[in-house]
Amino acid sequence: MKINKYIISALVAVLCSACDSYLDKGPEENLSIEQTFTERAYVERWLYNIYSGMPLEMNFHRDSYRNPFVGGCDEMEVTTGTAACNLINTSSVSSVNDFGTWGQTAYFARRCNLFLEHIHLTPLEESEREEWKGEVHFMRAFYNFLALREYGPIPKYDKSLNIGADFKQIERASFDEIVEFIVDDCEKAIEVLPARREFNYYGRATAAAAYALRSRVLLYAASPLYNGNPAYTSLKSKSGKPLFSDYSKEKWTRAAEAAKECIDFCEGRLEGTTAEYALYESATNDPVKTAQELFMNNWNDEVLFAVNVGMNLLFEQSVDPVSSQGFSLYSPSQQMVDSYRMLNGEMPFETDENGNVTYDENGNPNVVSSSYTETGFAKSASASGWYPANISNMYVGREPRFYAHINYCGSQWKGKTLQMWSTGLDGIKTAGANHSKTGYLMKKFADEGAVTGSATPILSNRSWIFFRLGEIYLNYAEALNEAEDTPNADVYEYLNAIRKRGGIPELSGTYSQAQMRTLIRQERRVELAFETHRYFDVRRWKIAEKTENGPLYGMNINAGTSQVDPVYYKRTVVENRKFDERNYLFPINKDEIEKVPNIIQNPGY
Repeated sequence: MKINKYIISALVAVLCSACDSYLDKGPEENLSIEQTFTERAYVERWLYNIYSGMPLEMNFHRDSYRNPFVGGCDEMEVTTGTAACNLINTSSVSSVNDFGTWGQTAYFARRCNLFLEHIHLTPLEESEREEWKGEVHFMRAFYNFLALREYGPIPKYDKSLNIGADFKQIERASFDEIVEFIVDDCEKAIEVLPARREFNYYGRATAAAAYALRSRVLLYAASPLYNGNPAYTSLKSKSGKPLFSDYSKEKWTRAAEAAKECIDFCEGRLEGTTAEYALYESATNDPVKTAQELFMNNWNDEVLFAVNVGMNLLFEQSVDPVSSQGFSLYSPSQQMVDSYRMLNGEMPFETDENGNVTYDENGNPNVVSSSYTETGFAKSASASGWYPANISNMYVGREPRFYAHINYCGSQWKGKTLQMWSTGLDGIKTAGANHSKTGYLMKKFADEGAVTGSATPILSNRSWIFFRLGEIYLNYAEALNEAEDTPNADVYEYLNAIRKRGGIPELSGTYSQAQMRTLIRQERRVELAFETHRYFDVRRWKIAEKTENGPLYGMNINAGTSQVDPVYYKRTVVENRKFDERNYLFPINKDEIEKVPNIIQNPGY
């Protein structure tokens, strides 16, 4: 379901849509809400409709699909001038052109609240009634989280409002109040939902999903942007209530406990649980295959919550090169490429304290790994089959996830060698508007078996993962590292589990808290690449002014006459991006504030 946020605002959802037409009528008859909830079939449709507002995060370049975030951070450049992420990258998001979820949250929160207030009228077995309520508690928490991560504090939508309500009294709750509201909904869902779903019910909420959402929201709440941020000290509601609290180290402890409880539940270690989720491993024991299959084998044992996408032609076209009649829209940045380690676990380049590669004024990183060189080309293919001969040595000997996530000049895709240089089959001179702006294409999530350049495309049914167990491992490692002054054994264990599965050596030796923080942040960047984490990670860590402000690099796509032409393999500025302090949060649309004057604007807008 597509929601036009400029039309369906919070008040329209509450006032117009609700009582005069859609919400007060049954799907087929002119029924009151009370009458609607006496019919099981109508109520079940209502429940399914609540799920319809989940963002389709698999598509990165359209406002209505609700994922401007992957292209709106240093992971990627989206090759289309109309992409919503371009507003983010130029610091042009304003209170008149925002595309956030403020109104959508109000709309679906009201749907959830009406359901919870009237489900007692529906003729159901009590166990089924409780399960349906648990699903709606989870979905209400999920929608509130989507808005919280964009705006910070939002109004607390804990009950439906009638047309006679005094809407002038609506104001933003504090950040901590919304966090507790989300956590409470998650815990209510955990009590009644199954740990997993059978095949016919994939996509519906589970207790594992609720544990995972609780873990993420508490991790965010403990992070520097929200936890004692001095920039938000003076931000108060119209009634004078502070919207952010002072720093509390206890929030990190709570986040660590929530992540560990999620892991223990999912792996069947809590008393009475047999969930049996696990990190995904390919039967081939090939870490490249593992990283690919994790997102191609729908609803595998690592998936805690996902949405069924179906056959997504637009996505497959967006990751395909021009030689496969694709659009070449999703172009990973050189910063992203440089973030992948070597196979021996070394970082190829010098990094800062946050695990980000540093560049000099000419865009060149400082090479620190003896295993890495940018001179020459591979004389032979990898014995593992991960890369072919004749590729630039800058792509040789990298960690397995690089080969699973990134298509680069000379790599093999759908039986072809990618020609990303200027006059190549996939280059700018032959591609017109459709070409990679960085010389790379996103390979992660892409289906190599998809046929997109045909009147009868061949596609697979796909899903998009919102929560998976690998994320929770990293949540736990991060929160536990921040909660204690010295990393304990669990921090090493769970970070090493992700490294080992990724095909790089486990950590050896002893690390300080600051050193471990660097390792965890770099690992999140690679393991969770393009999964809508990086945008929010660099903001909650309050480092976006470093990562999002300045040049974005790629290869020199305007040069080169062959795969082995060195002039192509030069870091080149693709775009100069801008980030202001205000960009840590989205602005609230001015129409919302005009309708509800007690809603105060975020700083800087």
